[in-house]
Amino acid sequence: MFKFTVLVFFLLGSCVAQNILNRITNFSVRPQQSVAVSGRFMCNGRPANNVKVKLYDNDHFTFDDLMANGFSDANGAFRLQGSANEFTNITPKLNVYHRCNYSPLIPTCYQKFSIRIPKEYITRGPVAQRVFDVGTLNLEARYAGQGRDCINKK
Repeated sequence: MFKFTVLVFFLLGSCVAQNILNRITNFSVRPQQSVAVSGRFMCNGRPANNVKVKLYDNDHFTFDDLMANGFSDANGAFRLQGSANEFTNITPKLNVYHRCNYSPLIPTCYQKFSIRIPKEYITRGPVAQRVFDVGTLNLEARYAGQGRDCINKK
């Protein structure tokens, strides 16, 4: 009976310790950080609908973490919010994939550019407190770092 009691206390103690360790790891070491971004796209003087947008945490040594994705609406507007758990501060960026004035030979190709989101718009916790408004972007323009992306999936 004594061995059984010791075993029960050991198992309960292990469960409690594991639970505490999980909470410390999730909340202290890798806190949840959130960001939100909005804007509008134009192409040839008209709203650019169905423009693919993806919100990433830009990682330097591993693959970037996808935090949210979507498409612009009939008015060319979009809004994304996402979060990630990281040891250090997240480095959010918005990737924009479009075909304004672009007729690719390969039908899966898009023009792609990225916009860095300032760290002032990062919120600790699951919901972003501020929204970074990129404004109205004319997709006819050429943006820094813009190139072709043919492997991106819808």
